[in-house]
This record gives sequence, C-alpha cells and structure tokens, in this order.
Amino acid sequence: MSPSTNNRPLLLRARPDVVAAAVRVAGLPRWVVTDPVTLEHYDLSDQEYTLLGALREGVSLRDLQRVFETRFAPRRITLEQVWEFVSRLHRAGLAVSTAAGQGGRLVERRDDRVRTERLWSWTQLLAIRLPGLRADGFITSLYGVVRWAFSPPALLLAIGLVLWAATIAVTDYAAFVAGMPAVAELARPGNVAALMLAAVGVKVLHELGHALACKHFGGRVHELGVLLLAFTPAMYCDVSDLWRLPSKRQRMLVTAAGIVTEVMLASLAAIVWRYTDAGLVHTAALNVMIVCTVGTLLINANPLLRYDGYYLLSDFTETPNLWQRSRDAVAALWGDWLRRHDVPRPPIRPWWLPVYGLASQVYLVLVLLGIVWALTVALHSYRLQNLAYAIGVVAAAASLSAPLRSAWRTGRDPIARRRLRRGRAGLTVVIVAAIAAALWFVPIGFNAEGQATVALSDPAVVVTTTPGRIVSAVAAGQRVEAGDQIARLENPELTAELAALGGRLAEERLRLKQLGALRAHDRQASDQLPAAASRVEDLEHQLTQLEQEAERLVLRSPRAGVVVSSERRDADRDRTTLARWSGTPLSPSNRGAWLEVGASVCCVGEPASSQAEVLLTEDDIERVAIGQPVEIAWRQTPGVVAHGRVVAVSRRAAPLGSRGASPTTDNGPRYQVRVELADPPAGLRVGGQGRVKIDTGATTLGNLAVTRLRQLFRLP
Repeated sequence: MSPSTNNRPLLLRARPDVVAAAVRVAGLPRWVVTDPVTLEHYDLSDQEYTLLGALREGVSLRDLQRVFETRFAPRRITLEQVWEFVSRLHRAGLAVSTAAGQGGRLVERRDDRVRTERLWSWTQLLAIRLPGLRADGFITSLYGVVRWAFSPPALLLAIGLVLWAATIAVTDYAAFVAGMPAVAELARPGNVAALMLAAVGVKVLHELGHALACKHFGGRVHELGVLLLAFTPAMYCDVSDLWRLPSKRQRMLVTAAGIVTEVMLASLAAIVWRYTDAGLVHTAALNVMIVCTVGTLLINANPLLRYDGYYLLSDFTETPNLWQRSRDAVAALWGDWLRRHDVPRPPIRPWWLPVYGLASQVYLVLVLLGIVWALTVALHSYRLQNLAYAIGVVAAAASLSAPLRSAWRTGRDPIARRRLRRGRAGLTVVIVAAIAAALWFVPIGFNAEGQATVALSDPAVVVTTTPGRIVSAVAAGQRVEAGDQIARLENPELTAELAALGGRLAEERLRLKQLGALRAHDRQASDQLPAAASRVEDLEHQLTQLEQEAERLVLRSPRAGVVVSSERRDADRDRTTLARWSGTPLSPSNRGAWLEVGASVCCVGEPASSQAEVLLTEDDIERVAIGQPVEIAWRQTPGVVAHGRVVAVSRRAAPLGSRGASPTTDNGPRYQVRVELADPPAGLRVGGQGRVKIDTGATTLGNLAVTRLRQLFRLP
C-alpha cells in the first residue's frame, strides 16, 4: 500500500447499533459482539474490539495502527494486518461503508449469501430447521410461574429424586433389569410411535429448560421453533444470549439445563415405572426413561457432537469455537505433512485440539451410519428401504462436500501447488486408492439368517371339500394311520337338506307303492307309475350325493404318519361375520369355528429329521442358491449346531403366518427354503424350531452398492 493510501480516511466505519458484552476466557478479557438485526454473535479479543471501537468515520489505516500500538505496547501490527481485519469486519456486517452506491452492493451480497445457502441446503437433510417465533415474552411469563424451580429447596428436592431413582436401580437391580423389555418388543411399530411421541415431549421440556435457565440469569430467548432431526420433530431454542453472560459458571449452567431436565424426567419415570403395574402409565414411563437415558448418554451429553456436551466442554476448557478450531487443527497438521511452509507455523494450542477434531469426525460418521441403519429398519416393513439408502448417500455426500471444496480451492491456487510435496501427495493418492479398492473389490462374506422348522417327509395335506363347523379334531403331533379320523365337521344346512330330501323320498316311495297296488284296477294309476318311479330314482340319486357330501364332513388321514398343523391365520376382527378359525384349525379354541371349502387343516407325514424348512426375507432370498452350506442351532438340542445344504429354493412368497415364521418379523413377505441336514441331532421332533445361518457366499461392497443403486433407480 502506498503511504498516501495508508493516511487517507477509510470509507468504513463501525456500526453504531452493535451490542458488546465483556467476558473473561482463560483469565483474559474478550468481547461478545451481537448484530441486533441478524442476532449473530462474534467473539473478539480485546485487541480486535479495540480496533472495532476505533473504526470511526474519518479514521485511516495509520490511525488504527497507532491506536493499537499505543494501547498494547510493545506489540506491533502491520498495515496489511489492519486492512485484513477491517475487511473481515466489513464482510461480517460489523462495519459499513460510507461511500455512495452501497445499497446495491449490500443487496448483491445478500443475494449471493441466499444463493449459496440454497445451493448447499441439501447438506442439512438430517437437521432441517424451520422458521421459529419470537419467544422472549412467553418465556418471561413462564419463568414467573416456575421461578421457584431455581430455589435451593427445589435443588434439594431434585437431588433427592435422583438419589431415590439411583437407589432403586442399585438395590433392586435384578428386578429392575428383569422388567426391561427386549429390543424386539421395543421395535414393534406401535411402540416405535410411542417412543417418538415421548421423544417429542422430552425435547420440548429439554429446550424449555435451556430457555428458563437463560432467563433466570438475565439473558433473552430470541426464538423458539421446530427442528426435524433425522426426520423426527424436535424443538429448538435460541439462547445464544448466554455468550453475553459474564460468568463462566452461569454459561455452563444454562448449557447443562437441558441435561438436568432430562435426568429429572428419567428419575421420575424410573420411579413411576418401578411402582406401577402394566398399563398405559407404566409403558409411558418406560418410554420416557429410555428416551432420556439414551438421548443424554449418546447425544446431548456427548462432547463429540455439537450439542450440550460440546458447549460444556468448550466453556470448561475455555476454548471458543471449539468445533471449527479442532477441524482447522486437523487440517493444519494434514497441511504441514503435504505442503512446505516458508515460516514455521506456531504450535497448536491447546495440544488436544486435533485429537478432539479427529474423534468428533469419526463419531459423526458412526452416528450417520446408525441413523441410516435405523431408517432402513423402520422403512423395511413398508418396502421403502431404498429411501433410507438414498438418504445415506446424501448424508455421505454432505460430509465429504466441505473437504472436497477445500481440496478444489487448494488445487486451483498456484502458490499452494508450488508448496505441495509431490512425493507425499502421490503416496496419499496411492493409499486412498488402495483403501478404496479394498473396500470395493475385496470379497466379504454374507449370511442369510432366519427361522428353521423340522420338516415332514412327503407330507399329505388334509383339506376340506365340504364346508362345516368344527366339532372335534385330533391334536397336532398325534400319530394316525391311513383312514383314521382327523376331524369331524357339522353343517346344519346340509343336515336339514338331508332330512327334507329323505322325507320327500319316503313320500314318493309310498306313492309309488300305492300306484303299483292300483294299476291292475285303475288304468290312470298304471299310466302314472313310470313317472313316479322316475321321481323316486332321481330323489335316491340326490340323497346318495348328499350322503356322500355329509360323509366328507369327516376328514380322514390319507396316509400313516404324524399330524402337523399346516397353516396359521390371524383372528378375524369382523365380529359381525360367521365365526371363523384363527391360529390353526386343530386348536381346541377353534371348536365351533367355520371352515370353508379348500381350507388346509393339517399335514400328515413321517418326520424327516434330515430335512428342515426355512423362511427368509426378500432381501436374503436373493442371495440364496441350491448347494450353499447351512448351520442350524436347534432349540431342542442347545449347544449343538447341525450342518447341511440348501436343496430347494422357492421364489413364491409363503403365506403370512406360515410355520416357522417369527411373529415379530412377519411384516414383509417370506420365502421358503428346504435344507437337507448332514448330521441331524437325535431327538428332533416335528415342528421343532431353531435359528439358521446360510452361507450365501462372498460379495464385494462395490457389487452390493451397485445392486442397491440399481434397485433405487430401477436400472437394468
């Protein structure tokens, strides 16, 4: 810069409406400057705030340099550093230009910012923040009602509540754990909806805890709104005013207020759940306890995510802007390894910044994978898992967008290219390519898992050919001989029709007998005799058919063997219709239930302990082929694993509720696979079940990704 330029008054001045608050960090004074229009906060050192305060109309770069060196002697600052800082103030909106025609430039800058935000809005797919409402008046009124919650007696009450819940969990640990439901029960669609409802309620109280604590210490709550976090509605609360609180303790208390609220809710829910019987209140308390515990441990209190735990760590270590500084530290170490520097870079302070930055990035990847997995499980029953894969692709692209943009800018910078250590850069490319190739091409074994059932050898199916009501039936598992009765039905309409037809036949036979006696004396009777005989013959034929149909109401075994129920059906919820069977037709609870023509009652056959039937999901059946090795752990023989191979694969979906299907996994179609066992354990009984694992061979992540993309976009 020329000397005349350095002494020329700047056409910039600090905005007079910005609000500044003095705070102390690590024992040093700092200033939090707030833009009253955008409500954005800027953290400035004492030196930076001095320059901002000196930026008045008519001041020059030389004047600003003189102010700095006078105030902070013996420190020195160059004019280039002063100009760079003033430019940053202008870009941040803390300084405005006094030159003419600035309105158009400000509008252009605003449009560029909006355009950029819209261009990269897809990177915020898993955290969509909706416009909120001004909330300071509402929070002020609410604080007047609950002010007592911040008193010492309320604190003692809260501590007592937490200790009570902890005592229950410790002293009655066995009963406490025994009462917890299994993961499969928690994952039921009905309970998932209840968990989401509990999560919404807990998060509302969580954010109100932040807001009320901020108001208690004199801060303002600028905004309340709705946040779609992993497509789950939650509440957000703008308590950024806490950065203007002068006390580190107050800032940390406001930050921890949400966690404290959830700990209180979890304690109260644990007490209610422990001392209530099964019911609505019991289930609601369990859901609240799970949401608060999991949410606090894995998300809110975790310093590796930008939630309460992160801000507590930032304040505790007095490291402002910890998130960005840690990533900058990782980038700096990476840059030191890849590029040469003319001037040695000062050491990173504090030393653990790059460790935290790397750990938080790895944990964020794990969280994204967990969210995509949870979405896949939730959408699988609706056959929308491809939507979860698409969300995962977008989330991965969003995570990689920032480093790729940085690498692109570096690659276009000729100075940065000249400083690049080409040998190390080449080694990096080779390592990345090797890792990518390993992930894409190295074979990875996959297994298909499902439920196995001991199969029958050459089973004969017993079906109804005449509808009727179940009167009696043999028990499943009973051995029968060929021709033995399996079940007996009754059909009131058929019985009434038989009686009516029998009566008509008796009348016609009597008439035929009378006509035969009169034909010698009455010619008219002789003429009527052939027609009467024909009617009797026709009625006898009809009666024979009805008697045969009535005989089919008795279901008999077509062969010798063991009786096994062949079909299950859910209960009929339409109570206005004729009673129909549910479960299996042979069940004693189905006595009196109606069976239509063609209903499968049971199968009869010899137990084949060397064969098993397996039901698999649609995703697993795609990888199953004849000849693949199989392992089955039978419940009847714990600790023993049977081996075998696949001998038949059905490509047609089995009926919902078929034998071997787990009641907790019948949300989608199942496909049947027959397995021949090489070493069947002794003592296996028909209907015995176990867990099966089919080795479907090895594939690569590349092939798996291509397959999913083809399914997602319906490519050939």
